[in-house]
Formats: sequence, structure tokens, C-alpha cells
Amino acid sequence: MFFPVIQPIHHAGSAYEKSRARAEALGVLPIPEETNEDVRFARPCRAAAQIVFPKDSEILEGFLGGGHWNLGVFLAYFFARKQGILRGCTNFAVLPDATKDGHTVVGRN
Repeated sequence: MFFPVIQPIHHAGSAYEKSRARAEALGVLPIPEETNEDVRFARPCRAAAQIVFPKDSEILEGFLGGGHWNLGVFLAYFFARKQGILRGCTNFAVLPDATKDGHTVVGRN
């Protein structure tokens, strides 16, 4: 059985610059249309992630800049997607009013 070898690509610079370069290299991605409900869900997730994972926020901003996506569409895909070809990366945020102890919970793989 043959498995193609994928050569790693290393980008230099800040987290923003590396992420922007990755998005530019990907080109156009088939991101599904978002619903208003998905966008409403995604915006507070982004705000929580910016507080808890500030470096990830820099990565997200670079990816947005390099991909030239509509912010609402991309945030809905990133935080609230239910379909798509880029499954596997998980980011989540649970706001205080939805947790037993009133804390914000965030995670990623």
C-alpha cells in the first residue's frame, strides 16, 4: 500500500504571520454557509477564547487575514460547524451561565 509523503512547511514570524501564511497557502476553502444562530453562538466563543487563549486569538486573526473570509462565516465555521471537510480541530467555550460553578470553560485539541 502506498502512502504519499507530506512534506512539512515551516513558516517564520509571529503567530499571526505564520497563521496568515498558512491560510494564504490553503487558498479558497469550501466553507459551508452559516446560520444566524451559528454566528450568534460563535461570537461569544471567540470573545471567551481571546481572554483565555490570547495567542490562539493571534493565530485566528492571522488565518482570517490570509484567507480573506467573511468574519461571521468563518467564526461560525470555526466555533459552531456541524459539517465540512476540515473536521478534526476542536475549539469550544462554555459561558458561565451554562456551567454549574459559574466559570467560563474553554478547550481545544
